[in-house]
Amino acid sequence: MEQGATPRLELAAQLHVWFSRGKIELLQGNCVPKVVAYNLDVKQYPRQFDWYEYRGSELRLQRGVYWIEGETLLLCLGPINRRRATEFLTTPYDGRTLFVMKRIEGKNDLPPDVPH
Repeated sequence: MEQGATPRLELAAQLHVWFSRGKIELLQGNCVPKVVAYNLDVKQYPRQFDWYEYRGSELRLQRGVYWIEGETLLLCLGPINRRRATEFLTTPYDGRTLFVMKRIEGKNDLPPDVPH
């Protein structure tokens, strides 16, 4: 995980993400899981990815790009309710977040310190 050209290894080590049809569940440490909806656009290059959530009546949208190679997913999201990230990098103060994720088959395959 990287934000503003700064690796965020302390956050990435605690982050587990589950994808299901149309929704993502993010679990970070002992925090309450965050659930967001997502859409994919496979016709664009690079492929586009949007995730969004409602907080009360406020829509929080992050738009970006994704790439899948083997068991690895690269996902770069732009800042909340702003422009789409269009490349797989972050720079200081750009508000983008880059994720590099590795597939784990199921919740039973998680490390023992992750609640399931």
